[in-house]
Amino acid sequence: MTKELKVFPIRTSTSCQFKWTWSTLFLSQGSSSSCHRCHGWDVSDDIQNFHNHPGKIKDREKMLAGEWPGNGCEYCKTIEDAGGSSERTSFINDLPLVPKELFEVPDATHVTPRILEVYFTNVCNQKCAYCSPFFSSLIQNEIEKYGPIEAEYDLMGFKGREGYEHRKEEFWKWMDKHSTDLYHFQILGGEPMYQPEFEECLKFFESRTHPNTNWKIFSNLKHDPVQFKKKIDRVTKLIDEQKLESFEIVCSMDCWGPEAEFARFGMDLKEWETNFETLMKSPHVRVSIHSTITPLTLPTMAEFYKFLNEWKKVKYINYGWNIVVTPTFMDPCIIGHHATKYFDDLLEEIPDNDPQRKNYLDGFKQKVVKHDIDPIRLRKLWDYLDKIDERRGTNWKSIYPWLYELCYEHAKDIKLNHISNITLITQGKK
Repeated sequence: MTKELKVFPIRTSTSCQFKWTWSTLFLSQGSSSSCHRCHGWDVSDDIQNFHNHPGKIKDREKMLAGEWPGNGCEYCKTIEDAGGSSERTSFINDLPLVPKELFEVPDATHVTPRILEVYFTNVCNQKCAYCSPFFSSLIQNEIEKYGPIEAEYDLMGFKGREGYEHRKEEFWKWMDKHSTDLYHFQILGGEPMYQPEFEECLKFFESRTHPNTNWKIFSNLKHDPVQFKKKIDRVTKLIDEQKLESFEIVCSMDCWGPEAEFARFGMDLKEWETNFETLMKSPHVRVSIHSTITPLTLPTMAEFYKFLNEWKKVKYINYGWNIVVTPTFMDPCIIGHHATKYFDDLLEEIPDNDPQRKNYLDGFKQKVVKHDIDPIRLRKLWDYLDKIDERRGTNWKSIYPWLYELCYEHAKDIKLNHISNITLITQGKK
């Protein structure tokens, strides 16, 4: 195999570059996967080999033999069997980040990742309405204090294991040996910039040179503006000194106004604007926006993108969306055709010279507005919002009167005792 190799060389009918190139590492749980659609493997006793766990090796061997390995790969298989283009086929064609071992042995199964995504802990300083204990320590603390809100918000999803400090020590040893082979180093949370591990990352990169590494974090920008700017200045210096190729912040932000502060509880919109302005005025920092579409965020999402369009005159901003799958009652499909106006308003803010992104968003629209209104999940949303109002001192009905009217119209006679125990009652309007 020549050194001129530029594309992923494994081209069997089931091969997926994720399995060779990408690793996600959940240090709190001691688990790792090579695709966010797949099950994680327990690597708690061998962090040094998180990317070459025997389970991952077996998956790669099956792919080399043209077999589907299972373990979550059914997600792509189902899409492909239906004639669609899956994440597997898109990734293998669009991201030729080839592990170095494949330059010499094109069917190697023990390799070094090019993309490493790390979740240190769930420590976070916000309680987003559609988040969970797995990604927010404040939600975890709230549930430990008051009890589970309902079956989709218990603590089973977050199982922090003993030995975190030891696993983290092993992780930094791995980084010391292999980090120069990384093209992308990504940190998610929790809130990475709020966690003490962010300082560890800064010191690590300040003490070494990684001229080909792109560092990316996902942040809610909830930080003291003065301290936030100091951190950004330190990152800028790393790039100036060519210790990093680039730095990107993916700002997790959905909408605008009171809806934004309710959906991302704990956020101060003025503080967010100040920190976002710092990013926009930092020439070495790449900025992206990731927005989550829910019944709570969609109504003022267009207003937020008007704000972004003004900033895009100053600096390029990448952006994209996702739709909530869990908890199921945050899926925007539950409001059906009532989402039409909100999607249309948002589509108006997407430039005509960006047809691919416009079509992508329109795909979300069609999925949602063609869905029947879902009374049961509307009732679950209603009950959930009532409960977080009690716990957080908020008033969702005053912020989303249209949503309350919709819930009342379609779900007033539904009472959910449990997720699987649905009974009809006669209920007067409160």
